[in-house]
Amino acid sequence: MQYCKENDGSPNVLFSVLLAKAARRYDPADEKTVSCLISVDMKSQLGNHENYRMFIDTAYVDMPKEQDDYDIPKACTKARGQLILQAQPENVMYTLKTRKAGYEKMEQMPLQMCVDVLKPALGAHRASFCVSYANSRSFGPLDPYIQEIYLLSEPNVTDVMVELSCINHHFFAMFGQPFSSEEFFRAFLAELDDAGIPYEIMRKEPFRLCGVRYDDIEGVRL
Repeated sequence: MQYCKENDGSPNVLFSVLLAKAARRYDPADEKTVSCLISVDMKSQLGNHENYRMFIDTAYVDMPKEQDDYDIPKACTKARGQLILQAQPENVMYTLKTRKAGYEKMEQMPLQMCVDVLKPALGAHRASFCVSYANSRSFGPLDPYIQEIYLLSEPNVTDVMVELSCINHHFFAMFGQPFSSEEFFRAFLAELDDAGIPYEIMRKEPFRLCGVRYDDIEGVRL
């Protein structure tokens, strides 16, 4: 956390910047803008902090090719500014309003039509990475007995998903990808090394998430 403060960032902003730099290291000839989604608890932005994370949306952080020479503090400042702007209450209210209008419209549509509309939208590729940070957490009297905590989330519409958590003043990052090559992961570790951030790889394993079937819902074709 001290490293984040020294570089004008937060854990989710810092990891977004490091992922973008890793993408440039992985393919330095690519001219495309690297984009990252950062999960944002929209309701807490409006003052409702005890909301059980029932309205999570994402903010976009874009890092064009011409910003390759930005050092970490400058890149974090820019990314943090993008995040703050998108999380302003007026922007959150607009998002809530449009989301509510969309739900009301879908309530009037047949179930199959809703499926046909949502399926391509939910599967559309939105960004290269997604970063989620649930803030520091305390388990009270159990804290001395907790060494690590894991958060699992399946990378779907992004190439890489990073879930961050902090317990006992230690950060844990779950790095998920839907492909077997570790070349990009090694590029990301190289960015950590260059930034002087020590790390330990706890373990590597395949995802084991429960599947969901919809074929038994009456009147729905997928």
